[in-house]
Amino acid sequence: MKIDKTKLKIGLWYEDKDGNVVNYPEDEVTSERIKELGIDTYHTSYPLEITHTINKFYDNKDTCKHPLKYRKRTGGWIKGIKGCKCTKCGKEKVGKSYVPFVFMKWEDGADSFKLLTGHTHLGKGSEELILAMVNSGDYTLSEAMCILGNCCERCLNVLSYKYLDGKDGYPEYSEEWKKTNTSCEFCEGEENDK
Repeated sequence: MKIDKTKLKIGLWYEDKDGNVVNYPEDEVTSERIKELGIDTYHTSYPLEITHTINKFYDNKDTCKHPLKYRKRTGGWIKGIKGCKCTKCGKEKVGKSYVPFVFMKWEDGADSFKLLTGHTHLGKGSEELILAMVNSGDYTLSEAMCILGNCCERCLNVLSYKYLDGKDGYPEYSEEWKKTNTSCEFCEGEENDK
C-alpha cells in the first residue's frame, strides 16, 4: 500500500457543504467572505498538539452556591418538566413545571466540571527531536511530546543538545544555560544545585 502524502490534511483548512476544500487566506476571515465562498466548516488537525484539560471535582451532596447569573434554564425534553443548570459547577435542578425552582432540590449532576482546556503546539522543528528522544529508548512517543509541550526554553535546548548530538541547543549548566533564566517543573531549583 502506498500512502499519497498530498492527501494529508494538516493544519487549518476550510470546507464547503460537500466536503470540498476551499482555499481561503487566514488573514481575510470575515463573515461576509465566508458566506461568499460557501464555507460551511473549518477544521484543525495538528498532530503535534498537546491538549491539557483541567477538571474540578466537587462534593455532589453540596448545593450550588453560585450567583443566579450562572444558572441556565434547561427543559423542553419532556412535557411538564423544567430545570436549570449552573454553568460554573454543573449542578442541576429538575422538577415539575408547576414547582418553583426555589423548592426543587439540587440533583447530583456531574461530580466534576471543566475549568480549562489548554493547547500547546509543537513546531515542525520539534519532529526531529521527538524522534531522537523516542529512538533513544528513553521515552515513549507520548512522553516525548508531553515533555516538549511543557518544558521551558533551557530544558528544550538541553534536550536538543543531548538527543541531536550537539547539533543544536547547549549543554546543561553551561554559560548559555545560566543566562537563559527560565525554569519549569522539570528543572525548577536546579540552578541552586550547581
